[in-house]
Amino acid sequence: MGNRAGFADNRATELPIPPKGVLRDYAETILICVIFVVFTRAFIFQQSKIPSGSMEDTLLIGDYIMVNRFVFSPAPTA
Repeated sequence: MGNRAGFADNRATELPIPPKGVLRDYAETILICVIFVVFTRAFIFQQSKIPSGSMEDTLLIGDYIMVNRFVFSPAPTA
């Protein structure tokens, strides 16, 4: 191409990026954890409480169970 003598080198004039603050770092970490928990509870695990005695032989009224939704999801069709 041609001589670019008229253009200044932008790398020399760039300001350094300031480091993130501690509060912002904590906020980002908490937000990522909340998104992970919401995704996990929506698509992978479901927590349930046993409301009645219909499964009295194996589960008591008031027991909590966690169901793996990924395993019991519908099988893909071909």
